Formats: sequence, C-alpha cells, structure tokens
Amino acid sequence: MSSDTSTEELIEFAAKIGLKEEWIQVRGTWHEHFDVSQSKKKLAIKHGAIPINSRGLVKMMKELKKNKES
Repeated sequence: MSSDTSTEELIEFAAKIGLKEEWIQVRGTWHEHFDVSQSKKKLAIKHGAIPINSRGLVKMMKELKKNKES
C-alpha cells in the first residue's frame, strides 16, 4: 500500500487498518509503502483505498520519483 500524497497520509491511513508506523518499507523514498495481506487490502479498500493495477502503480511511482528528485 502506498500514497501519492505524503508519508504522513500513508502512515495515518495505515493506522486506520491496524498497521504500525515502523512497518513502513523504504520510508522517505519515492517507493515507500506498506506490505499488506489480502485481508488488510480488503480492509483498506473498505476504508477508501483505491486499488490500482501494476501499470497504474508504475505510473504513480514514476511521478513520485520525479517529484522527490526535483
């Protein structure tokens, strides 16, 4: 699970579904994320997460990388 907005948004949302802040992967980089199980994914979607396919993820990550590097 990742965010196209901010680390803070990602951590806040993760807490809503029971993920601990220290579980974030590669924090502070353009590819920071939380690894989530299928049950947590379903819970995240119920809380408003928008599922995207791999193509959408690549597009989002490229944009995040571009923004972090500028």
